[in-house]
Amino acid sequence: MGGLAAGSYVFGDIGLSVNTINTTNIEPASGAWFVSDEVKFANKLLMGPKVGIWVGGGLAFGLNMIYYTDFSQGSLVFRPEVGMGFSPFKLVYGYNAKLTNTRFEGINRNLVEVVYCFKLKKLKSWHPFDQP
Repeated sequence: MGGLAAGSYVFGDIGLSVNTINTTNIEPASGAWFVSDEVKFANKLLMGPKVGIWVGGGLAFGLNMIYYTDFSQGSLVFRPEVGMGFSPFKLVYGYNAKLTNTRFEGINRNLVEVVYCFKLKKLKSWHPFDQP
């Protein structure tokens, strides 16, 4: 997956996700859980390892935990998201709520994020009722 988050600052996002796409309903639905890293290349490098989940099917909702660090200090952040999401794509508004070190600078409070999940490998489908 790759993405871009923009607010007062611009971050690139790259990581791995496991996506589920359900096309049996009238409206397709999708979901993902992922690990990634947000990076801001500015006058000072800032990184944010991230874990999260999101679901979409027109509307998209997500939850993320991020630890932003400049390698001398850091801040743990909780980010809820809401927006649009279809299959491998989402466009969301997110709010970064600092849980620790509320004085940590250089991260967005409000942001817009666009993410695309590239297909690298299709995993075998598993359903509990398919077992012999």
